[in-house]
Amino acid sequence: MGCIIAVASGKGGVGKTTVSANLAYAISDKGFSVAVIDMDLGLSSLDLALDVSGAVYDITDVSNGTCTADDAFIRLNDGKLFFIPASAFSGYESLNRDSFTDTLRLLRQRFDYIILDAPAGIGTGFHVCAAACDRLYLVATPDACTARDCERTVLAAAQYEIDEIRLILNRIDVKNMKKSISLNIDQMIDTSGIWLLGAIPEDKRIALNASRSTLCVNDKRRSGKMLSKAGAALERIALRATGKRVPLSKFW
Repeated sequence: MGCIIAVASGKGGVGKTTVSANLAYAISDKGFSVAVIDMDLGLSSLDLALDVSGAVYDITDVSNGTCTADDAFIRLNDGKLFFIPASAFSGYESLNRDSFTDTLRLLRQRFDYIILDAPAGIGTGFHVCAAACDRLYLVATPDACTARDCERTVLAAAQYEIDEIRLILNRIDVKNMKKSISLNIDQMIDTSGIWLLGAIPEDKRIALNASRSTLCVNDKRRSGKMLSKAGAALERIALRATGKRVPLSKFW
């Protein structure tokens, strides 16, 4: 049976969708079958991160029986990654939750990992994803506002039987941490009350890759070497997510 991972964040703008896209690609590159679903209904952006256009169906269509998951799938990464976009025009009132649950049950039988890119915050979309997932990965940046939001998100998730909740810290600036300009990793762990899965350094190549609709974990495949520290950190997060024991990151 496949593992369902929801990637969430207490607030927007912390890089959650970038993490979801890179994580899905990196895990599929390691020989695992992966389906990734954009669950940010009405404010979808995972299609942009994955450089996908012209989708015919979305997850709302699947849940309402307009099409099957196979009809909605967009195959990426040489057919190793399967993507279902979100509707840009309808919200969660249009999602048939019972049918959505049935769809995930079927996907568990076909894929090693199903990644749900949840919307930011702890609204309806978060609860739909939290109720369905085995693991919850919270993406946060090292600041007091995000730390508090992360704490509240963990509390909101406590009502669900989630096997594992982990923290992914993004946009880490070691110099700022040492100068106490930003919170350090220990403070973020203490505030959220959850273990760290990985840390991603501040990296200008993230913005460059985003402007080109490319993923930093694909730099190695395109050029023969990893071009960014963020890409290397995301590779390690993917390995840790699949059960490998690897260091958090070389930049640390």
